[in-house]
Amino acid sequence: MRNLESFVKAMQLLKHVHPQLRVGQVEFLLTVALNPNRSQSELAVECGYTLAAVSRLVDTMGETGRRDGKGGALGLLQAKPDPKDDRYLLVTLTPKGKNLIKLLEELTGGSTSSGTKVEGVC
Repeated sequence: MRNLESFVKAMQLLKHVHPQLRVGQVEFLLTVALNPNRSQSELAVECGYTLAAVSRLVDTMGETGRRDGKGGALGLLQAKPDPKDDRYLLVTLTPKGKNLIKLLEELTGGSTSSGTKVEGVC
């Protein structure tokens, strides 16, 4: 029962971030947390999404929002040019995103801080 209570608290926290946050967005956020500094192309392959879908996720969950104005900026992710090849953008958590992941870990008793890469989160 304790696990369910922890899960409910985590869901309430996510609803507080944005009341219409979707499961796919949460999965993507967790994938980025577990695999920081991956390119949008790599994340698309990892999650089984199109590159366009990943780009929209990064925009919506980023600091600027969707380019078409249909999605607000959650400020959880950021995309920065790859220092080795500026044709690619590397996706990482913002401080707000890191704080959210830390709170989720505390609520659920889990940890992503071990450095262990988890495949197939999406």
